[in-house]
Amino acid sequence: KLERVWMNLEHELREYFNDSTVIFLGDYCDRGPDTAKVIDFLVSLRERYPAQKHVFLCGNHDFAFAAFLRLLPPPPDGFSLSDTWKEYQKNEEREGWWSGEGYEEMHIQGRRWAGNIRDRYNVKKGMDY
Repeated sequence: KLERVWMNLEHELREYFNDSTVIFLGDYCDRGPDTAKVIDFLVSLRERYPAQKHVFLCGNHDFAFAAFLRLLPPPPDGFSLSDTWKEYQKNEEREGWWSGEGYEEMHIQGRRWAGNIRDRYNVKKGMDY
C-alpha cells in the first residue's frame, strides 16, 4: 500500500516530485504484515531521492516500539520512565504488560506494546482487539 501511495504521489506531483518535502505521519510499525518492508522503504528514500526532504513524525506505535527497545532518552528533569505506568498499574494483569528483563525502567508504552493482552475482547467497541 505504501508503494502505491508513493507512486500516486509521484504521478500527481510530476516535475515537482524529485525535490519535494514529503512528510510521513507515523505508525510505521502498526500490526501490519510488512513492518520490515515499510521501514526498509522509508530508510531507502534518502539514497533513492537525494534532492527530496523527508520528515518522519513518530506515531504512538513507533513511540511504543522505541520505548520497548529502550531507545527513549531519559527525561531531563530526573523523572523516571517507570513513573509513566504506576498510575495505570491496576491494568497490568488484564493487559498483560511486558515484565521481562529491564521492565522496571521502561516507559508504559513499551510494556504495553510488548505484552500479551489476556482479555482479547474490547467491551467499549464490542469487538476483539
